[in-house]
Amino acid sequence: MENAILSAFFKVKKSDLTRGLGDLRLALAWNQFEMAKEYILDAKDVEITKEELSTLFPYSLVYNRVDFLREFINKGVKPTKFLSDADMLFLYNSLIF
Repeated sequence: MENAILSAFFKVKKSDLTRGLGDLRLALAWNQFEMAKEYILDAKDVEITKEELSTLFPYSLVYNRVDFLREFINKGVKPTKFLSDADMLFLYNSLIF
């Protein structure tokens, strides 16, 4: 059911220039990597910067979204360049508790 909803959402917004990071956040939250790849990450009309992808990297780590992590790294996100000590502590505490 959620696949159908998300797919319809992306198809309706297909011609909308506002697609991008917000849609990727939604796909990430719903753990819909294949849809994110098809409609956002590999779409010719959607541009998301490495900096924008890096904002979703910690969430992907905490919620164990391995496919998203791998894709972000393949698209040039360098975890060591944006994770501060505070970020590392947050991730560590998230995994423990």
